[in-house]
Amino acid sequence: LKISLGRDQNIVVERTKIKDFAKKSFISGNTTEINAYAISIKNNKNLPVHVFVQDHIPVSSNKSIEVFDFEAKSGSIHPDSRIVTWDLHIKPKTEQIVELRYSVKRPSGKIVKLE
Repeated sequence: LKISLGRDQNIVVERTKIKDFAKKSFISGNTTEINAYAISIKNNKNLPVHVFVQDHIPVSSNKSIEVFDFEAKSGSIHPDSRIVTWDLHIKPKTEQIVELRYSVKRPSGKIVKLE
């Protein structure tokens, strides 16, 4: 039985795009974009917390758009849904950062919104 008691104001979560890995390359009429995100979880409590963090890797229904080279260090990726889960134990007054990376290859004329 899972019951949500609402948002905990003492746990702060931020998801930001890592600019160093946001790259585009143009090869044979295709554009490949490398995207990377950092998710920071800060525990402002005086007690340790156990947190499950989930994010997802895009799944394309268009055969001309391919998502590949996905990586989530210390996280587990479900092969079908591509949901990434991190099981974290965060000490009091500390911050932990996890990263998610993937590449998207698409025809140069197509516009794909990834965020």
